[in-house]
Amino acid sequence: VVLPGTDLEGAYNLAERVRAGIEELALPLLDGDGILTVTASFGVVDARDRTAGLPRLLREADRALYDAKAAGRSRAAIGVTAAGNQAP
Repeated sequence: VVLPGTDLEGAYNLAERVRAGIEELALPLLDGDGILTVTASFGVVDARDRTAGLPRLLREADRALYDAKAAGRSRAAIGVTAAGNQAP
């Protein structure tokens, strides 16, 4: 998701709100026997850093996603770009 006009903290906060909303879902199974719960993890980077280039931004977002999963899943993590972004 690209969020023009949104800073890194705002993007991180949105990712956390979406993640929490997904986690709150309780989807009934088609056979009616129980519910399905879903979790999500997100990697967030600041695309305003034009020196990083799209391939690097995508790699860093992907790395942040895997960092979130490694840290216990169901979370958002911020990747570091050439500007040295850090988590809010």
